[in-house]
Amino acid sequence: MPKTSPTTAPTEKQKRRAVTDDDRIKWAIARHTRDPVRGRFPTVAEIADDDDVRRDSSVVSRGIQAAFENRLVVIQRVAPLQQPARDESLENALKERFPKLRKAIVVRTTAGGQHPDDDAVHELLGTAMAHDLHASATVRDHEVIGIGSGRGVFYLATALQKLPELRIEEVSLVSLSGRVYPKAHKRWVNVPMDADNHLVLLGLCFEGKLTLVPIFRDIVHRGQGTLEEALKNTPLESHIWASRTPTQAFIGVGVLSTGHRFYNEIQLPPEERSEVLRPIVADLDALVKLADRITNAAKHAYYPVGDICHTLFFIPPPVGLSISPQEERQLKDYITKLNNRLINVKLEQLKQIRLVSLIAGTPQKAGAIHALLRTDSAFDIRVQVICTDDRTAAAIHALASNGR
Repeated sequence: MPKTSPTTAPTEKQKRRAVTDDDRIKWAIARHTRDPVRGRFPTVAEIADDDDVRRDSSVVSRGIQAAFENRLVVIQRVAPLQQPARDESLENALKERFPKLRKAIVVRTTAGGQHPDDDAVHELLGTAMAHDLHASATVRDHEVIGIGSGRGVFYLATALQKLPELRIEEVSLVSLSGRVYPKAHKRWVNVPMDADNHLVLLGLCFEGKLTLVPIFRDIVHRGQGTLEEALKNTPLESHIWASRTPTQAFIGVGVLSTGHRFYNEIQLPPEERSEVLRPIVADLDALVKLADRITNAAKHAYYPVGDICHTLFFIPPPVGLSISPQEERQLKDYITKLNNRLINVKLEQLKQIRLVSLIAGTPQKAGAIHALLRTDSAFDIRVQVICTDDRTAAAIHALASNGR
């Protein structure tokens, strides 16, 4: 019989695993990512010794070099997120005028007589709010945070993503409003600025354990069963809300006028209107026409319908303006009818939140914000933080100084 060679153990060379592009990318990113435990960037030897790597240091070093040479990984200098200029005098004036305010953030937007567009204003507000969150201990471990819809909250989320993650051990984010599916926005075409989407964006900004609680419902209840049945298994259902009531919330404020998603929908031809809002379009159309008539008569000095988390509310007219009792009754009737069809947080629930931060700007919203800040407000929502622009802050202060 011919001789056979004895079986030998595989050599170290045979044991070596091929290095893939995914390996090179992972090692390159690890080498340039600060380790929060060590407080520094890891060495090549530390990466090589990691349980998920277990390679020779020279292999890891060559892999990192190849990642950059082959442009699998590119490092670019990114300008730091600039803190918007703030108006301290207006901040102090608001806090003096409204005792329940713990903090006022007023962003300067007026430069050389030029005013930025509404989107630019809200981007500045979101950026200012993001910087404040990093500089303060507003969000604490194990909090339940309610999240609203709209531009202010959207820009808060996008700004926070440009800053280091918030170091929170555990946090829950809860949606406060159903989906509207806006068709477009000036800068962000078809970006859904709804609360459910904001949960995902904000979820990327926290370092610790994260729980997201979306609503997963369209904003309008279509009338099959009661509203309470439509809220079943959402964070707004009574018993779920009682067990997970938000400790604080970040929300916007609006008025039923140009730019508001409900208002803009009514301006569209019937064939272009959203199916989501179709069940309420008749009542919404009537409310928009009535509100427009009042606003036009006041020469745009008064917008009678406000919105917080898509819950509509009546705004009393400022000193020197008035509406008839019939108009006020009609406004309130339409508002009640519409609110009873909407899947969103209600005013009674908002009253239970310990700390509410409003992110809202542009002067036409001054009356709505003022109505929520007033000490004698019927809403009794605990607004302790306001982030707005200088023109809106001045308008709010003027309304308060005039006694209304």
